[in-house]
Amino acid sequence: MKKQLFLLMCALCSVFALNAQTYGVRVNGTTDYKAEKVGETDYQEREQFLAANVPLNQGDKFKIINLSTGDQWVISNIDKYGEYENFEIADGSYVCKKTGCYDFYIKTKYNDDMLYIGAGANCSETPGQGGQGEDCVPEEHKGEYRLVLNGSAYITTYKDCDKNEYFCKDLKLEKDDNLMVGNTYYKLENGGASANFEYVDKAGVVCKVAGTYNVYIKPESQMMYIALADDTPIVEPEKVTVRFFAAWEKVNAYAWDANENQLLGAWPGKALTKGEDGWYAVEIAAGANIIFNNGEVQTVNIEGVKADICYELGALKDDKYTVVENAKCELAPIVEPETREIALVPRIWDADGAKFAVWSWAENLEGAWSAFMVGKDTVRTQIPAKATKVLFARINGSIGEPAWGENDVNVWNRTEDLELSETTLVYTIIDWGEEGAKSTGTWEKYIPTSIIATEGNTILKVENNQVTVSVDEQAQVVIYNVAGQMIDSKVVNDNFTRTLNSGLYIIKIGGQSVKAIVR
Repeated sequence: MKKQLFLLMCALCSVFALNAQTYGVRVNGTTDYKAEKVGETDYQEREQFLAANVPLNQGDKFKIINLSTGDQWVISNIDKYGEYENFEIADGSYVCKKTGCYDFYIKTKYNDDMLYIGAGANCSETPGQGGQGEDCVPEEHKGEYRLVLNGSAYITTYKDCDKNEYFCKDLKLEKDDNLMVGNTYYKLENGGASANFEYVDKAGVVCKVAGTYNVYIKPESQMMYIALADDTPIVEPEKVTVRFFAAWEKVNAYAWDANENQLLGAWPGKALTKGEDGWYAVEIAAGANIIFNNGEVQTVNIEGVKADICYELGALKDDKYTVVENAKCELAPIVEPETREIALVPRIWDADGAKFAVWSWAENLEGAWSAFMVGKDTVRTQIPAKATKVLFARINGSIGEPAWGENDVNVWNRTEDLELSETTLVYTIIDWGEEGAKSTGTWEKYIPTSIIATEGNTILKVENNQVTVSVDEQAQVVIYNVAGQMIDSKVVNDNFTRTLNSGLYIIKIGGQSVKAIVR
């Protein structure tokens, strides 16, 4: 009798245990939605358990789960009413074919289980779950750091156990979906799958390539980092080449994108090398921003560069240089003058009908006489631009052109051999020197007049601190200083004069450029 009573009690315990089973729906192997028991059976007396308002994205997979035991399975018998057409069974799981909000009725009866799928009424969360390591229990977060999809769907995030960051894993996104964090537009951090997204003002981070992603929220920097969660390809951003010209000793390029990511390193950016064509070139992502600098001065911000382009340094404005687009990307060749002017103040030499000339030479340049020097008080002539040494000579005025003559008979007086530099172009005689010695004098930096003949009848004249350009046909005249700054730009029909400070200038006249020194 005791044995029979024991068996009866065990049977009753089994029945109670069966009725105590807890069911649910497990989505993508990570997220469980508990099914609550419905008080009444269906028309075929099946027990009913309802998992209500389950949000699913297209492609999500799920199974029925016994939350008490962990067992998972698929009920092949799906009720042919409700939303069943939005699902299929594949690879041992239910597969969602249409994103939406659903109710799942798990109906159980011995050998006659059924699944009914209806439309949910109030899905406030969109899937996108995750986890950390075995020793870390993520904190579910539905507050200010919750993701907002397309301005309406709220996505639960989980707090990282070790960092002040939040994450959402396996989030399925379609092209043009946009994300923000709570009421804040977070920008996009470079790296990971960032090439598949872009930041759009007042829209947030916008998806350009549909796929499954892991999203990491960084409140301190208000940045969003996105990584791939599947085999979605990363689309490399379109690149553009920016070319720049300035007469700087060095050129750096600093670039950044709409998310303020530094694309060429921290300031002052990437050091560039001048190409054989004279341009400094750098490649950046289309739509990015760029500044050129030499470590001391910089250009203005060049924003949103969307195509290959060439810039030359422009005028100074509010401590920054503007840039001027060079539509043809062609730099005019710099014409090195073949000669340069040299001047002499003869003073005591100017007697007895003497004339004056210059003997010039260099290590790789054979010595030669200049033409007789001309002028009043200060006399001038041209010598080869490559000359590095000169001597001035007081010559017999009766001869037709400068010449040494036998035993230097034509040269009445001369100076020592003199070294030349860019700033030593006027020499003043001081004394005769002792009998048989060479006359002495001093160099001055002042150059009274320099005339450089260019192509055709174009004449460039430098006098004191004024530059005059004369042309017989209309030409664009642009003046740059040695730093590459544009000083002036004019369309000239005949004559153009500009006062300049002392220094070296590059003067662009039509299709050529000429160096000019202003004293």
